[in-house]
Amino acid sequence: MKGTPKLHRPFLRMLRSGKGAARAAGFGLPVLLAAGLIARAGVIQGLLSPTTAASIGAGATPASARAVTVTSPGAASAQATLARAANAVAAVRAMQASARMLAASQNNLGADPNHPGQALPDVPDGLATPDPASTGPGLRIDVDAQGRPVLWTGANLPATDGANPNQINIVQNQQQALLQWRTFDIGRHTALTFDQRAGGDSAGQWIAFNKINDPSGRPSQILGAINTIGPAGTPGSGGQVYVINQNGIIFGGSSQVNTHALVAASLPINDNLVSAGLLNNPDSQFLFTAVPQSAGNVTSAFTPPPPPAGQIGDVIVLPGAVLKSPATVDNGGGLIALIGPNVSNAGTIETDNGQTILAAGLQVGFVPHAQSDPSLRGLDVFVGSVDPGTLPFGVTLASGTVGAAANNVTADGTMGVIEAPRGDVMIAGRTVNQLGIIDSSTSVAYNGRVDLLADYNSVVVTPQNNSNSSSQFSAYFNPKTAGTVKLGAGSVTQILPDSSTTDRVVGTQLALASLVNVQGNSIYLSDVNPVTGAADSSKGAMIIAPGASLPPSNATADQPQTNQAVALTTANNLNLSSLSAGVTLSAGNWILNTGNPAIQYQFFNATDPVASPNLGRGQIYFDPGATVDVAGSQGGDAGATASVSEDIVPVQLRGTELANSPLQRNGPLRGQTVQVDIRQTGKYNGQTWIGTPLGDASGYVNLMQRTAGELTTNGGTVSLNAGDSVVMQPGSTV
Repeated sequence: MKGTPKLHRPFLRMLRSGKGAARAAGFGLPVLLAAGLIARAGVIQGLLSPTTAASIGAGATPASARAVTVTSPGAASAQATLARAANAVAAVRAMQASARMLAASQNNLGADPNHPGQALPDVPDGLATPDPASTGPGLRIDVDAQGRPVLWTGANLPATDGANPNQINIVQNQQQALLQWRTFDIGRHTALTFDQRAGGDSAGQWIAFNKINDPSGRPSQILGAINTIGPAGTPGSGGQVYVINQNGIIFGGSSQVNTHALVAASLPINDNLVSAGLLNNPDSQFLFTAVPQSAGNVTSAFTPPPPPAGQIGDVIVLPGAVLKSPATVDNGGGLIALIGPNVSNAGTIETDNGQTILAAGLQVGFVPHAQSDPSLRGLDVFVGSVDPGTLPFGVTLASGTVGAAANNVTADGTMGVIEAPRGDVMIAGRTVNQLGIIDSSTSVAYNGRVDLLADYNSVVVTPQNNSNSSSQFSAYFNPKTAGTVKLGAGSVTQILPDSSTTDRVVGTQLALASLVNVQGNSIYLSDVNPVTGAADSSKGAMIIAPGASLPPSNATADQPQTNQAVALTTANNLNLSSLSAGVTLSAGNWILNTGNPAIQYQFFNATDPVASPNLGRGQIYFDPGATVDVAGSQGGDAGATASVSEDIVPVQLRGTELANSPLQRNGPLRGQTVQVDIRQTGKYNGQTWIGTPLGDASGYVNLMQRTAGELTTNGGTVSLNAGDSVVMQPGSTV
């Protein structure tokens, strides 16, 4: 039947056995809400009747699996979903603006999260006087008893603008600058600018590493601005800034970041990789780690420096804060990354054409995503240990917890916003909470992508020679455990057609469509207010991605468990996890693989607990009102409406066009130009025609240019894979 959803082989096997099947009303189509369901928008839109909740496990029998009525709300429902999301996004942006206004008069960020019962001190503006004995707040370089900088290479000392002492400039004169600060607090009227213009066309590759050695144990308070400038001389046009403070980092509501890349970390950075080049990592050591690293075949062992005050804090972005990485003049993207035991964004992060990363754990590794998969143009992230017991003796966690990465919501309901038009958002940790707004877009050139990955306990695997190959494989990161992903009530995770441009491309489908990838042991789309605890089905979590689908060229896209270091090797291929649809929700676990020495752990969804009792279990749970919508863009959507005149195409009838019309080849129409309506199709003498049966107009039709909105009018695909069950409460829809 035309438009019938594709079904995975495990799903088909279960249908043959008669387990867990329900019949889709109006289509005569068996539907299973368990491992391996792909639904195509327009065929399966609503998976539950108003009165039926379904909980169908992989081992459910027909008697225990309750019937599911499937409805197709169609265009009206899709428009209602988009309207609801647009209202939610607008409301959150208004709350962010209000929070920024309120923060404009604050000189400190309130309670000290590292010292219960104490308040953070006011942050002075300007540059503080160097003092090796000082523990006061401010922007102060670290000096020894003679007043000499402890570590300051690759850049001039900070200097103030004579006309404005609150404008502090650091002129970088080498590609890599190593700068050590006693305290790194930026007052709300202060702007710290890294001048990286000496890098010329390569300024984007210049890096300023800022290490903070503050014995007070207080987190850095950022109330003002951090900028980079490159040859263009505009904020955000320069290179990269790393801010590393084991006490933690807090971006206040008045803070403003404009950098090509900002990495804010409360884990020590691996000096081996700083020296060798951050991604030159043949032994796959973690770039950020509070846990000692053993030596590899090439890389020396790394012992992280102890925290100045004995404890490690978190990285927090408060409402009103704006962390921005603008696109370059040639449409290149940058990076905003938050790294720590726990990370939380309740402000606004913007990465046009780039990548936003939130990663929580005691070890975090970066690897360039495989070049064979252009749907993710950035980094894969691997979280290692989340066990405080692996920390060196005497080191503690300020919050007492570890592994929570959150696009968060505050007690007053202000949600975090991550805007990544034509870019990727990746949140990784033991617990991944998407409680706010993730707003991405897909253009005719670049897709938007969202990866929510509760994968952790990654280990470094150095495979031996595989029986299928004589080559020695490189070391790679391999997760061992899956955690929990929660999409909170009122949250919106959306990738819409890019409405900021009228760019067009020849063809009938996007080369890179929108992709959403959610992976963990349990995946929960909630309607429960995280602040009040009250359930409200009108606030169910939403995932919206019109036309989301796999790349047409290869029908698969790599998940971020693929290591570039082992690309094109047997080890990599055997460890490869692939997305199975435009929106993939996969609940399972990482299981020890004893059948191949090249890899250790693989991600599994159990489909048969009897035949495969040791495989990964997992559950996907939809509360009432929770929605996954990949319906095609509608006529009212931005960029999806085209003038009727665009459907009228001039076609010159020549030999190619008349090849299948022998009576017309030498007739009066040969060489004539006719206007055809490409919406008209049919069959004549067994041949399918477009526009007119007089000749073959397909060559002209295929040269038509379309916007991203027009290329997402077809529905996308959704895959729900769970080892135990997919549970959908009444009112939830896919």
